[in-house]
Amino acid sequence: MKHFFIRPIDTLFHRNAMPFDAALDSEAEGIFPTPPRTLYGAMRAWGFANKNVDFQSFSLPHDVHKVLGDKDSYGDLRLLGPVICMRQRYHSDSYLFYLPFPADVACQKDGGAMADCVRLSPKMIISDEGNSYYTRNDEIFEVEYPAEYTLSASQGLRWYLSSTVSRGRMNILADQVRNAYLQEERIGIARERDTHAARDQYLYQASHYRMPDAKHGNVHDTYGLWIGVMNDADLFPDRGVMALGGEGRQAEITQIPDLNLPWNSDEIVEVVKASIISTGRFRLYLLTPGLFQRNDKCTAYPNAVSDRKLDLGNGVSADLISACLVQNTVHFGGWDIKNRWHKPLQRAVPAGSVYFFQINDWKAKSDNVHQDFAHSIMKKFHGTCALEGDDPAGKEGFGLTLVGGW
Repeated sequence: MKHFFIRPIDTLFHRNAMPFDAALDSEAEGIFPTPPRTLYGAMRAWGFANKNVDFQSFSLPHDVHKVLGDKDSYGDLRLLGPVICMRQRYHSDSYLFYLPFPADVACQKDGGAMADCVRLSPKMIISDEGNSYYTRNDEIFEVEYPAEYTLSASQGLRWYLSSTVSRGRMNILADQVRNAYLQEERIGIARERDTHAARDQYLYQASHYRMPDAKHGNVHDTYGLWIGVMNDADLFPDRGVMALGGEGRQAEITQIPDLNLPWNSDEIVEVVKASIISTGRFRLYLLTPGLFQRNDKCTAYPNAVSDRKLDLGNGVSADLISACLVQNTVHFGGWDIKNRWHKPLQRAVPAGSVYFFQINDWKAKSDNVHQDFAHSIMKKFHGTCALEGDDPAGKEGFGLTLVGGW
């Protein structure tokens, strides 16, 4: 897998799924970070442009068609992400990741400020709309989801994915998201297609997002987006400029050599595997929204889950015990380049949502089987989009999960 860092040159604009008509509405709301589908389309367009593809005839060389597909279907290209990160030039070009705050973490307040993070464990099956959770000592908490915070990959990730310590200090485990990106309101006006003159009564306001630099003396740390790229057959150059999102906004894209992802560290992987071996339980935590469908309907149940069971292979399955979902539902559409029309909106499970699983008959299995399945679960679901099953959304980067214990 290759790693790329995307740095917006100016602001980015990604309109949300709400209907907007410049003649009737005065405000176009934006969303951030960049949706996986938007980024996948931008990467395909960048690849086509680098290979000088004629979009009129759409005659594609075999290698380009195999990787990027055509107007009818996707090729082999598969993305992971995006995830917000910061390039720390002050620290020899290391990368610090900012992860969506997990929905199963309650935040207790101390004098009006968020002081402690408490990781919760399910003790009952709940509905998709519910958030009925208890801590290990049966003390009931009303979960307050801190949307203005992200989970720190440097400190918070190991704490969250392990199953040993249920409480931690907020100022150590979380980062405020306003440090990574800022919302800016921009004024726009529609123009006549032929004369480019401003159209009467088409003035509107749009929400753009800027990823600022963090200054350390004369050195600038840079915020941006990380993506993982698979099956690209060396089609993409090491660096370039791409159009990303609405209004043709530009972004720099640079390949990152030899990047060690924080969730793939040996320490975290071994801690999680040890937890699975000990309990036969694991959680799947969404880093990107999950676009799950069943019978052409959007659902909160992952595509890989059938009848509340997740197939682990060799006749072994894990029961879906519970789920803790971020309550602000998100929707994604897109543009169908074949039919030149809008794609239908699909409801997605927001990033930060968590699914809890219990492996069937775990105590009856041998130690060797425990180790084999713990390794298999990490390989299949940790840092992958396997929850999307065979759905094309998995190629776009939807449903990126990390495995944790509980």
